[in-house]
Amino acid sequence: MSGIVILTLDGGGCVPAALALGAELQRRGHRVRFLAAPAQQERIRAADFDVTPYRHAKNWSPWHGITPIRDALALAALLGDRGYARDLADAARA
Repeated sequence: MSGIVILTLDGGGCVPAALALGAELQRRGHRVRFLAAPAQQERIRAADFDVTPYRHAKNWSPWHGITPIRDALALAALLGDRGYARDLADAARA
């Protein structure tokens, strides 16, 4: 079967769906690994998946609590961060 890397963003809710997807893929015989933000790694490991921390992507959390406008700007910067692509390419090569 295939080796699959699931990339998560610390956006406040993607981990449960990503874990369900990963579990189904494993059930079907695939090898599943995760790329994850620091705040997500413990939960992913607890679900029995291998997890790799980001090396190039910016660490971001939806819980900045600064102001709604600054939080929205931080999210926009996150979505344009090329570090995620670099980390995903590294994981795919590994």
